[in-house]
Amino acid sequence: MRVDEVLAPFKGKEKTAPHSYFHQITSILNARLKIFVSYKIWVLVELLNSVVSIAIYYFFGVMVESEELESAGYGDSYLAFALIGIASQTFLWTSVARISFVLRVELQEGTFEALNATRLRIESYLLGQTLAGFVLSTWFFTGAMLSGIFVLSASLTLTPETIITSLIIIFFMILAHLGIGFIAAGGILILKRGEPLIALFGVLTQFLSGVLFPLGVLPPELETVAMTLPFTYALRSLRFALLDERSLSDPTIINDIIICGIFALVLIPFGIWFFRKAHNYAKTRGTLGHY
Repeated sequence: MRVDEVLAPFKGKEKTAPHSYFHQITSILNARLKIFVSYKIWVLVELLNSVVSIAIYYFFGVMVESEELESAGYGDSYLAFALIGIASQTFLWTSVARISFVLRVELQEGTFEALNATRLRIESYLLGQTLAGFVLSTWFFTGAMLSGIFVLSASLTLTPETIITSLIIIFFMILAHLGIGFIAAGGILILKRGEPLIALFGVLTQFLSGVLFPLGVLPPELETVAMTLPFTYALRSLRFALLDERSLSDPTIINDIIICGIFALVLIPFGIWFFRKAHNYAKTRGTLGHY
């Protein structure tokens, strides 16, 4: 047999897997969702935790003066007030901590180094992990809101206009915090131990942004600090939409959305740049394969 005949089967054009941005993003999203649905008990327990938290604050609301809520424009129901804060904080945690958590697991298991041997783009990795996280967040947010409305009878204003307004506010809420999540993930690549700082930022943001109480009860100094956080503006507008029936034509909501947009325009490009620099730093030092 001639040499050419032996080599012929190996001379065909090499077939490679699609490597477009869209394909990479959907591949990561699909992988994370498969992992998500495989832990059914965990999903139910996490949802149950949200419902239990809302039930606890239902009884806590008996001790809260409604005048403080009314003066802030949030109606007179503490349960509805706390429900929106508790349910929406899942988007905060996903934006800020989701990528860092997944990245830490992949560094511990050694899979992140294997991903870097492929054609995977950093931007695709970040976006794919982000989308997967928000599928989970939407599940928990929806479950918590439905439980509060139908089980505990929380009084929310749900009309097509307020629902659309709320969805737009949540979208900008997510965008405003994505860059912070990218920065936190970059810190994990460099420092390896960034979880305490991420947890501290999340807890302080929840406290200062008024998840469980109106900002008016804070000292003036802390209220000033609260107004530097994007979650403060997003949560305020979300409550105005669902508790005070305000729409996108409301000046306060327009102002809050613009502020969240400014945070997004500044932090997302910087976060991607920082993560790319941290990734190159870790690759140069050969630390992508361990945690």
